[in-house]
Amino acid sequence: MVAAAWTMAEMSGLTAALLVPALVLFAVFSTASWVYADAKAQRERGTPVVLSVCAFEVSTPKGWFLGCLLAWVVFFPLYLTGRER
Repeated sequence: MVAAAWTMAEMSGLTAALLVPALVLFAVFSTASWVYADAKAQRERGTPVVLSVCAFEVSTPKGWFLGCLLAWVVFFPLYLTGRER
């Protein structure tokens, strides 16, 4: 009985340790997919979302998608800000 309780406690800790990163990855991928679909719709309407900093420019749906996947903390807020203009 004690061994079974220890195993369940160990498994629940392991499950939580795997579940949190999986949920974060799901959230990042979901929002990046939404950014791609929205950027594509914005471009088709003739109002693309463009970010320009010095020689660096993001203006395509693919660029926004990759930016959100690789650096979500930076690109997602920038996309939302650029979208409002």
